[in-house]
Amino acid sequence: MIPRPRGGTDDRMAESPITIRATTPADGEAVVGLCVALGRHEGRVPALTPERYRANGFGRDPAFAGFIAERAGAAVGYAICHRDYDTDRMERSVFLADIYVEKTARGEGLGRRLMAAVARHGAGYRARMMFWKVLPENRIARGFYAALGAREQPEYLWCVALGERFRALTRRRPATGLALADATPADASAVARMMDRLQIDMGAARHPETLARVARDGFAMPPFFSTVLARGGDRILGYALYWQTHDTELALRGLLLSDIYVAPEARGRGIGDSLMGEVVRRAEAAGAGYLIWPVYDRNRAAREYYARIAIEEPYTVYSTLEGEPFQRLLALAP
Repeated sequence: MIPRPRGGTDDRMAESPITIRATTPADGEAVVGLCVALGRHEGRVPALTPERYRANGFGRDPAFAGFIAERAGAAVGYAICHRDYDTDRMERSVFLADIYVEKTARGEGLGRRLMAAVARHGAGYRARMMFWKVLPENRIARGFYAALGAREQPEYLWCVALGERFRALTRRRPATGLALADATPADASAVARMMDRLQIDMGAARHPETLARVARDGFAMPPFFSTVLARGGDRILGYALYWQTHDTELALRGLLLSDIYVAPEARGRGIGDSLMGEVVRRAEAAGAGYLIWPVYDRNRAAREYYARIAIEEPYTVYSTLEGEPFQRLLALAP
């Protein structure tokens, strides 16, 4: 049990109920204060400011959604999340970017309630799972997530192109004779076939409903992911699939590159470089400042290639909550 303050106003605050609501632009200072406390706890200094919080989280194209927990009008916790997708499972998801509870409010189930609010937000657009990253040394948090039924996925590493590495990728130009363009609904079958081939190449089973999910989620309004096709004449030679993301520590919008694939007969012609360069140029045009993508730890060839253009994030563990554990968490939300 965490000891609570005694006496006067602090004692009355400790006895007050905690409420959770969606954040508004007016919460910028409170959210940034909690974000700074989270960064201090993790040994980092976040770049988020109230102005960046308002610019990225609100307006015509918000990059994230937020929830704030209050006791007697004082902020005691928060969570930030954004839309995500899983191309292995072909499922809509919600990414839990930040979660933090002040010491005076711990031990009351507030962490679960904040996560439930995030799950409910994701369910609003039919998400069926949740993702997040956690520091390996944070044993308390990892135990908390395990008790919820979360599954860690240590087989994934994350690569990030930021700063000069990001700018260098924007200078990549399409290979000679290659045309890069957005996929259209008429391309759904071709995209689904390449996604299945990518899964097989990685030693995974193809999804039984790839085509239906591509048609449903890739061309929704707005789409849950975007796809760039590489064409050589009348043939589709490869694709890259991505969506918008956000990093509160950097206070930047970014793009997450989920899939990149080149047909075996077309490899060695610079098509992968061309696709990645196109995605990064689109990121820059959309106001994003970094590109992030996952890679299997065992995929040494890919990691060696990516090491020339990005840095690995070896200090986080990727976790998922899906199926029955996700539904149980969802049931906690009002």
